[in-house]
Amino acid sequence: MAKAGSLGRISAIVLALVVVGFASASDAGTTPPHIVTIYDDHNGLQLSLQVEPLAARPGYFRLRIPHYGVYEATAGSAMRVESATSVVVHFSGAALLSPLVTLGGASGTVTTPSTATVELQAQIDSAHHTGEATLRDGQSRYHLVASAADPGGLLPVLRTFERAYASEDWATLYTTMNSDVRDAYTPAAFAALMSDQVAAKGTVVDMRRLSIADITADDSGATYVAVTYALQVRDPTGTLSARQYAFYFIEQVGGWTFWASKPQS
Repeated sequence: MAKAGSLGRISAIVLALVVVGFASASDAGTTPPHIVTIYDDHNGLQLSLQVEPLAARPGYFRLRIPHYGVYEATAGSAMRVESATSVVVHFSGAALLSPLVTLGGASGTVTTPSTATVELQAQIDSAHHTGEATLRDGQSRYHLVASAADPGGLLPVLRTFERAYASEDWATLYTTMNSDVRDAYTPAAFAALMSDQVAAKGTVVDMRRLSIADITADDSGATYVAVTYALQVRDPTGTLSARQYAFYFIEQVGGWTFWASKPQS
């Protein structure tokens, strides 16, 4: 966990602006999704696994291999769910090997479906979408490692985000926004929006960073982290109130950006 001290006078949070289609983030790490997908950023391998033991096809998996094809089979009892952070697969048997299908049609080395005898060894953290897997098909071996995101660039972004609020520096705050916001607003339009929100919603007069949660990912491949803040807000009538929010930061091309927020109290 990381903590930071209290900040000075800070302008109102852009809540209405950035809550866009991120509902799953609030549930991260609580209940394993039925199908977990992990990615290897280095070789492009992608493994999807049905981790729900009571599903119609428990242990169903698809391993997508760029420029080659897709393996799929059902591990069944060869999958063991030890916890929300540990799903283990030791599968040996027949799998369907199919062509890759894109909008342009079939692509890759595999051009027609066939049956292959494969071995899959995997261990997956379904709560954080990380893990490791190896599939063998005869002499061919495919190895996937989905590592946790590197948090190294996160703290500088948080500090920039917080300082920008403290100084009402909308131009700097704009640089920490996600690409959807930057595409929708020019820096000038964003600054005008922030000023309007200060007038309508009031001012955050104190902000403390309480904690930084584990970095995780969802099935779409989005990597994000929840940062919890305690706020004191003075509304336009002068009334002070205490609130707590989870602010979500998402990893995009170029680094971490502010994505969404959700009240916790």
